Amino acid sequence: MPKRKSHKKKKPNLLERALEGDVKAMYSLGEKIYNERNSEWHDPNDPKVFAEAFMWFTLAAEGGDLRAIEKLGFMYATGQGVDKNFSKGINLLKEAEEKGSKDAGGLAQVLQNISKKFDDKK
Repeated sequence: MPKRKSHKKKKPNLLERALEGDVKAMYSLGEKIYNERNSEWHDPNDPKVFAEAFMWFTLAAEGGDLRAIEKLGFMYATGQGVDKNFSKGINLLKEAEEKGSKDAGGLAQVLQNISKKFDDKK
């Protein structure tokens, strides 16, 4: 007996949803790319991997996603996927904290403490 075709629409995948403007999907796609940089498909030293994740985080942050603002702050502060700009990174983390992120302020403080220790050793 032949199979009946389903009339249900196929659920769009993460990339399709991100391209359609879904801010949560943009963040999730950036996170997926960022976290898979050490997989067999990505060279962890390839700056293009971080740059692609950075692009999706930027789009999500522009859409108001706090996690994306926080991730961008970390990436700027550490120079992942973008030219390192420590002060911009800290400012983004503080922005995320002001908008309600529970982790951004602590991360900013840790990064500032680490930076201060390196500056003190010069």
